[in-house]
Amino acid sequence: AAQPAPPGATAPIPVEGHDDLKLRHWGEAAKAFVAMRALMLEASEKGMPMPDDQARTDAMGKTSSEYHAAVLGPAAGTNAQDKHTPFTHPAFVVNLIAALLDRAHMPVTQAQAERLGALARERGELLDKADAALEVDDGTYMLDKIIARAELLDRFYSEAFSVLTPAQSAVVVPDAGRGRLKIDVLSTESVWSRVAVPLAYTDETQVIDTISEALARQFGVIERVDEMRPIVAAWVPLATGEPADELDQRGFAKMSRVAAAARRMSELLHRIVEALRLEPPALDLVRQVYAAYVLVRR
Repeated sequence: AAQPAPPGATAPIPVEGHDDLKLRHWGEAAKAFVAMRALMLEASEKGMPMPDDQARTDAMGKTSSEYHAAVLGPAAGTNAQDKHTPFTHPAFVVNLIAALLDRAHMPVTQAQAERLGALARERGELLDKADAALEVDDGTYMLDKIIARAELLDRFYSEAFSVLTPAQSAVVVPDAGRGRLKIDVLSTESVWSRVAVPLAYTDETQVIDTISEALARQFGVIERVDEMRPIVAAWVPLATGEPADELDQRGFAKMSRVAAAARRMSELLHRIVEALRLEPPALDLVRQVYAAYVLVRR
């Protein structure tokens, strides 16, 4: 369970409409966040613990539980029906940034706090609208909506970090693991980690067949897989991207790689619909796709 905030404490950067943030123990949140980041950095270097490594397994379980309680879960003293500001929301993010800097004895100035608070309100409203749009079936492809939301979030982070000094930025997001899935979570990681579908391959013909059959089945047009194959075959060479490094292959992919894969996946979906002249229900299934193949050539 989350620890309650100390008596008289409040959110480092109060944001109107997010009163639950005043109840969170931000010192514990910053501590748990740093510990979890160190854990994922260790996993990126050593891999996940083996079954016989009980000490490391126990440490991972303890750190993960503390992180979920202090950061991901609801604040102490809130109920299920209360508004819960998610970890990905700008209002939460600016407070976590301030808490991390307090922990490192490099607190934000009053001017920085005011600017970060303004960004949380302005960009939070835009992202709330983008989230609401994900629930509306207006004919727009789901993947395109997600890409647009990621671009909004990316702009928020760019603006937020521009408020900080270089030294403060290095505390909030150290160079180690920067821009990587599972490690650099103060970024668009929350979007791309849900989108990425890593697909390792050595033979191009095999991956073309795999993707063609998977999509034909997914869209309910398996009888048209032979029409799907040349579309995928023309797409795969364009979708491979830069050579994968060791971290990409271990699941800690560069977010830039996943973002590019999402845009290419959107292009593939539009090509398939146009070339095969798909109509509902197949068209509806294409529009619901929210994942993207991230091709990793071995």
